[in-house]
Amino acid sequence: MWTGSYRIPIVTLTGSLEKDLLFIDKVLGAGELALSDHRSSWPSKSELEQLLSDARVAGMLSGKPGVIHFHMGSAPTKIDLLWQILKETVIPIQHMYLTHVSSRGDALIEEARKWIKAGGMCDFTADAETLNETETINTLNKFRAENLPLKQITVSSDAYGSLPEYDSSGRLVSYSMGLPDVTLKTIQNLVLKYSWPIEEAIQFSTSNPATYLNLKGKGFLAEGYDADVLVLNQTDLTPLYVIGRGQILKTPTWVKHDMFEDINE
Repeated sequence: MWTGSYRIPIVTLTGSLEKDLLFIDKVLGAGELALSDHRSSWPSKSELEQLLSDARVAGMLSGKPGVIHFHMGSAPTKIDLLWQILKETVIPIQHMYLTHVSSRGDALIEEARKWIKAGGMCDFTADAETLNETETINTLNKFRAENLPLKQITVSSDAYGSLPEYDSSGRLVSYSMGLPDVTLKTIQNLVLKYSWPIEEAIQFSTSNPATYLNLKGKGFLAEGYDADVLVLNQTDLTPLYVIGRGQILKTPTWVKHDMFEDINE
């Protein structure tokens, strides 16, 4: 989990990012911290340096990745501050994790390309078919064709996060929310429509985030790992069985609704 918030000073559970990382087992870093977004607090370079330094030190002491997860907006400033920090400090790029980079226009996609080539990690927001989005699929296809290291990309749903809509003058018109099924739909499209090998398509939401965030026992089907398994129909990749830590949670005809319910087939 992340501690923190869109704006600086970030909201934490213990009063500081360092203490959250050190004393709360599940906290791996802070985010989403908004950059180049109209909802951002427009942090200064020195504020970001301090936050990244805190994350790095506390991460080293706690054995955690110590990541700052940056919510990227579409302002022309893009990730300029982060490039400056990389140039002028010795803070490693692996502490800076960018998200929404595939859905903010071509300029930010180009920055993501450079970021990945520099060794950085990027998260793409899965396309919502109901909104006719195709940016993430298109960008993944381009980056794969360019032989960029796909292990430095993750895909997430932004599930139940707010999806505001604005008119041409920037006035808020309505809210909707992200849904969790868009991640699987992205995988389905990559495999069924664009002929990706399934082992390449699933890495963005399995092994890649688990490896980057050092999630022990997660992301792979291997001896000693948590038995978190999604069994898909071979034809259309729809879910048949869901198994979490070895417990059956869904079959083709049954879904577990509470912790005391037993499988009925």
